[in-house]
Amino acid sequence: MLKNKKILVLLLCLVMLAQASGVMAVSFTDLSKTENTAWANDYILDLANKGIINGYPDGTYRPNGNVTTLETISLLHGIMAPDPSDVNAALAKHKAYINTTLPDISWGEERVAYALERGVVTKTDLEKAHKNGMLKDGTKVYASRITVSMMMARALGLKEKTIYTLTYKDYKAIPENFRPLIAALIDTGVLHKDGVDGYFLPEQNVTRAQIAKMVKVSYDWKAKNDLMEERKTESGQVFEVLTINKATKLVYSTKNSTTNTSVEVDKNTKITDKNGKAVAIKDLEKFKGADLTVVYTGKLPDKLAKEIKFTSDGSFVDGIFTFVSFRKANNKNYLTIKDSKGREMEVQSVYDYAKEGNNERNFAFMSRGTELEIKFTLNLVKEATIAKEKSGEYTFKYVDNRKEIITLAKTNKYGRIEEEDFSYDPLRVIVEDQNGNRLNLTNSLINYSVDVRLDGFFNRVEKIVFYLNKDAQYTVDRFSATDLIVKDSYDKIHQFKTASRFNFNGREYISLNDVNLRYNDKVDLRFDRYDRIVEIFTADYIDRNREIVTITSHTFDNSLSINKSSYGSFVLEKNDSVDYYINGRKADFNDAFTTISRNNYAINGEVSFVYGKVKSIYIDTNDYNVTKLGEILAIAKGYYSNDYTSTLLIKVNGENKAFEMSNYEVEYNNLKEGKTVRVELDYRGNITKIYKY
Repeated sequence: MLKNKKILVLLLCLVMLAQASGVMAVSFTDLSKTENTAWANDYILDLANKGIINGYPDGTYRPNGNVTTLETISLLHGIMAPDPSDVNAALAKHKAYINTTLPDISWGEERVAYALERGVVTKTDLEKAHKNGMLKDGTKVYASRITVSMMMARALGLKEKTIYTLTYKDYKAIPENFRPLIAALIDTGVLHKDGVDGYFLPEQNVTRAQIAKMVKVSYDWKAKNDLMEERKTESGQVFEVLTINKATKLVYSTKNSTTNTSVEVDKNTKITDKNGKAVAIKDLEKFKGADLTVVYTGKLPDKLAKEIKFTSDGSFVDGIFTFVSFRKANNKNYLTIKDSKGREMEVQSVYDYAKEGNNERNFAFMSRGTELEIKFTLNLVKEATIAKEKSGEYTFKYVDNRKEIITLAKTNKYGRIEEEDFSYDPLRVIVEDQNGNRLNLTNSLINYSVDVRLDGFFNRVEKIVFYLNKDAQYTVDRFSATDLIVKDSYDKIHQFKTASRFNFNGREYISLNDVNLRYNDKVDLRFDRYDRIVEIFTADYIDRNREIVTITSHTFDNSLSINKSSYGSFVLEKNDSVDYYINGRKADFNDAFTTISRNNYAINGEVSFVYGKVKSIYIDTNDYNVTKLGEILAIAKGYYSNDYTSTLLIKVNGENKAFEMSNYEVEYNNLKEGKTVRVELDYRGNITKIYKY
């Protein structure tokens, strides 16, 4: 109730809009024909009889009193005369801000919200007024002439004048960015070009007499212009958005017309998309090519948009499109392209080629599916550039230089890998990485992602681009079927998704749950252009995760083979880039081959890998096949994959060692705790076999 009483008092004081409720003429006891405010009497009485302003309960108007900021906003609300639905929408949008940031406002929230929405005031204006105590009930801090003038110009929707002359003696005291609107207010008659004795006095308070004249003239000017403002409606399609002398122009073609027209769009233009959602002027570029309906006033070149409704999405927004086909007709170039949503459309192009670096590629020789980066002007393709890293999702599998065939793989819509052969001319094909560096087309590039370009006549590969530089080294933290979470060298966490099919140590998988990954494993990752993992190699950057393998020498071809590796089998020859170490010393291929051949052509050793390839081989013959005595401390038996297993804890040389074996490895089946056994150790001291003692 208290709040309602405050509102009632303020209504009586001055500024609330109201309907005229009586037929008797309004009069005020303090309006004299001889006072210094007599010039304002007619304005005051006219507004009072229309119910726009009121006096005080004692029958006075107090023309020399000052006007507050909230009172000014309320008066301007009447001038704008908004639809109630627009007011409610503005209040819903700004209510939380007003209640939180402007706690002084106890009445007129909806007027403040609408003024904020229309740009009559800004949040900066309101927050500054709040800080200065101008929004409190009963405030003695009043609105200045410059503040009231600017709010009134915005409420009337005035445009800044580009050519004007201000004759105020203190015009330099008016902020420069405000002067064009002050000049516009003078043209309406709201302000006088001579001001007060030749001065504008921007920081002086506005009196109740002065505001009466300003409001009366504003109402009259708006009524006159509303009558002159015949609204028309047009429908068409957006061609372009231009900025001319700081003004935004929307260029569009009208239905059943071969010519274009344009309207100016300003802050008072109501703009909505096909779903009725508000659109900002800065976002109009997104609607090039969209269908629209425009409500406007005036004639070219001064058409002003009052309302714009887009009835479709934009089609000619600069971006990536897929090439479909090309044709020429009547000396004009026509492209058929698809946008990101799969919508196909034909557009006219200024040129018959697309840029490719410093070269040009004619559309007539372009392969269907090539992705183009297109820039539009007036719905014409002004510029098209072949988009790198965007076309195709192939993986390089094999090249047969003798038959001049390249085998590429691609995932089909069912998630299956399909391989396809392409012919190529080795003398003409361009092979390079994504940075433009030339490459040799060899099978060492297997499993890398590639883009290919086919010629338009023979369907042969004329260019192939390899994506080589997206490798990284990480430490495994955890993983799920499709997500791998790793740490980089700075212990920063990264989460990557796998491709639908990926390689792990040279073999293909569809789930990380099917691979042998462990916490803290060191891994090399290779990504496709969408940052999905396509290859994983468990690697040891500090030689910590070596794998025990059997290394065999072959005298018939002077090679070494590595078996029983999770990476698969490898054949090594003398010229392969591998580091060899024998009993801790650096060695070479010949040393390793001789050492292994002396040990019945096979020996256990350790191997470390990088990118799935053998990096180093370690052979230690000092403790090879050494046997020791040990005492069985404990035996655990169970079943694993339907094989009977035994896990034994044995004390050897003062150390407790665990040994797990399947039943076919156990040569002495009657093992018991406390028994002494003879065990065979490898060169790392691990138990490899147990014998009866």
